[in-house]
Amino acid sequence: MRMYIKLWLVSLGFICWGVQSTFAQARIEASAEKVYTRSFTIGIISSNRGYGIQANYLRGEGDRQLYVGLDTRLVRSLFESKINPIFPNDLRYVFGKLNYFFVSRPEIGFSYNFIPRSHLNLLDVHAGFAVGPSIGVTSPYYIQICDGLANQSCAAVPFDPDIHTFQTIGGRASFFGGGFSPRFYAGLGGKLFATIDLAGNESFISAIRFETTADLFLQEVPIMMESENLSNQRIFLSFSASFVMGGKW
Repeated sequence: MRMYIKLWLVSLGFICWGVQSTFAQARIEASAEKVYTRSFTIGIISSNRGYGIQANYLRGEGDRQLYVGLDTRLVRSLFESKINPIFPNDLRYVFGKLNYFFVSRPEIGFSYNFIPRSHLNLLDVHAGFAVGPSIGVTSPYYIQICDGLANQSCAAVPFDPDIHTFQTIGGRASFFGGGFSPRFYAGLGGKLFATIDLAGNESFISAIRFETTADLFLQEVPIMMESENLSNQRIFLSFSASFVMGGKW
């Protein structure tokens, strides 16, 4: 029995050595090809709190690259729930919403190439982190208030929890129709990310990126009206997936 175990261990050792040698040889052959030291990507973000866009620039040789990016997204409260309007042609609205909230974060960090592309592996997997100042901007959430049931003489006004009720709101006003009155919030943010490049091409990037993002602000951000079960927050945690495209050179 012991002899069989020894033979099995020796065979397993040869298999592991062969696999490691194969991957090492593939990496050597890949390194002999053109080396790309820079890349630029843009992406569309979809998260549990909203959506946004991002742009990233990576620079460096080897398995570690400098990561510089700009991440801008709309951030919603987790307690938002859309309600159907009184009039069918009006837009659905969120009762109790006070402000739209946008966060833009210039960020810097590092990206690590954990699984490089080779002749045996068409995927290119990176993971890393980035931090930077979070710049928050709020703008009032406008609703439609209409006179009578004929949906005439409508006016776009900011939602006021002391005045407006379900019976008085016709629907949501468009963002541009209501006006933009910004108020700024300063904070700090960071994220962890993993990028899976599916392009199978050395110079082109077509990838899916998964991110966990946290933003901490100095002040509470009034997205929704407060109640016994709901209070404004200073910390916003989100989980997102994005589709990114770009190139290397």
